[in-house]
Amino acid sequence: EGESAGQIRFLRASDLMDEGAYWETVLRCSKGMSLSRARRTFSIMGRAEDSSDDDLAAFFYPPMQAADIFRLKVDIAFGGMDQRKAHM
Repeated sequence: EGESAGQIRFLRASDLMDEGAYWETVLRCSKGMSLSRARRTFSIMGRAEDSSDDDLAAFFYPPMQAADIFRLKVDIAFGGMDQRKAHM
């Protein structure tokens, strides 16, 4: 969304992550997501589902993807087939 119709504004991920509201949204998305659902999204990162036992940070990726949709206030989330589970 730009200043007027037809303009585009680009945001860096850090622009969102520096806001406390972003992390609140990540936590809200996490509350609605089971561990098994989060594990099924690991193929997005090129990891096996059982690799999560080594790295807790891998569990943050799916709710962060979902939070991006809310914080950016997009009407339609466009992503690859590998992101469909995180978007749902």
